[in-house]
This record gives sequence, structure tokens and C-alpha cells, in this order.
Amino acid sequence: MEVETIDDALLLCQTGVDGLQFDKISPVELKKAVELIRAKNNRITILAAGGINENNAELYAQTGVDGLVASSIYFGKPVDMGTNIVQR
Repeated sequence: MEVETIDDALLLCQTGVDGLQFDKISPVELKKAVELIRAKNNRITILAAGGINENNAELYAQTGVDGLVASSIYFGKPVDMGTNIVQR
């Protein structure tokens, strides 16, 4: 389910959804949301989307989400970009 506010996310947590995608929310607010959601249900998959790019992806990754959704790579100029997968 796609959400834009913490209140909507917490409400949906009570319905048994298995995944939430936050759209256009700041990394600071997203980190707060992730902490609140994980306290209620640590099995929900949480994704971040909207405005994520190579300049801010690390900030979003540090919020504790399970994944990032970025479509800007499909519409922008080609870049030389790599990925590092880190096991926690």
C-alpha cells in the first residue's frame, strides 16, 4: 500500500498489510515512521519512493527501510553508477 503520512501508515498496520511504500517523505520523517511501524509489526516490508536519486539515496537507505524505489534513472542522463550490498 502506498502512503504519504505516518498516520496513514500506522492505520494500515492494523489491517494486516504486508508492505508499505512511502512516497515523497523526508528521510527524517521516514526514519521516525520506520521506528514506529517496526514497534507495531517488524514483519512489514517498508519501501521509500519519490524524489530518491544518487544524491540522497544513502540518506534514505539509512532510515531502516527494506528497499528504495527510484525511477529517475530511467528518465535522466546515463550515469556511471554502482551498488554495494552490505550484510547487517
